[in-house]
Amino acid sequence: MNAIGWLGLALAASAPALKDPPKKAQDLTGEWMVERVTAAGRPLESSNLVYKFTADGKWVIFREGMELTAPNRQYAADPKASPATVELISDSTRAATYREGIYEMDGDTLTMCVGPPQGARPTKFESIGEDRNTIYVLKRKKKDRAIRGAKSMNAALLIGLTLGISAPAPKDPPKKDVNIVGEWVVESQMSGWAPIKSPAGLTFEFTSDGKWVIHRDRAGAKTAPPRNYTVNSNTDPPTFDIVSQSGSPLALGIYKVEGDTLTICFASPAEEERPKTFESADGSRNMLIVLKRVKKKE
Repeated sequence: MNAIGWLGLALAASAPALKDPPKKAQDLTGEWMVERVTAAGRPLESSNLVYKFTADGKWVIFREGMELTAPNRQYAADPKASPATVELISDSTRAATYREGIYEMDGDTLTMCVGPPQGARPTKFESIGEDRNTIYVLKRKKKDRAIRGAKSMNAALLIGLTLGISAPAPKDPPKKDVNIVGEWVVESQMSGWAPIKSPAGLTFEFTSDGKWVIHRDRAGAKTAPPRNYTVNSNTDPPTFDIVSQSGSPLALGIYKVEGDTLTICFASPAEEERPKTFESADGSRNMLIVLKRVKKKE
């Protein structure tokens, strides 16, 4: 080997090692809009959900701008792990709500893969039927996004909006009657494909002031104190929520009325996603109830 070769080796040996590129910030603190949720390989309804992670370890969930109340919801994250780890705790007083996961951030996009309650931490970002993992894809919420969008609106668009406002709107087709006020006899109940035996004569009464009264028989004997409910018939499908005395959602659902038949599908109170379809598949904790309207005696 000639002198030039030796000199090249010596310079290479004495040169400082290249530094690893700095890690990207993995701070979860802030508000995140939920773009999609996949559980056990199946997409879940996640519209209008916002997750907020605070600097002191609180995990707050908003739906349509309203906070979903839950006791002691917390989180913990370790951005230095590889991949970064996260623990989501729906209720710190109950071990059954503790879920371990991993997360990664790419610009304003946050992806979390979380295992089932008290299950093993996922090792990769995937959700298939057997693993019961849940993948959340979220986008960081920027407070000034709406302001910037409004300022950038040009005159042509404003003129178009003005013309659109002045033009007569086409008439919407008449809406189907989706009023659930009245009495309904329970025909069937199902959870996770398993039928639930209903007592003979079980009747639900929905009052116009938001009370849900349960009668065990037609004589009017109540099985439990009245519950509270809210509906929104302007959504597709209409929504049905069981709520607390203060109006906070306890269980999220959907409903449909077809003639004298009412079908309600709502999630378990432990779930944060509203059902998207009228089904209670195997392994699901959704409740599917089919009822028939009680006709008034003439």
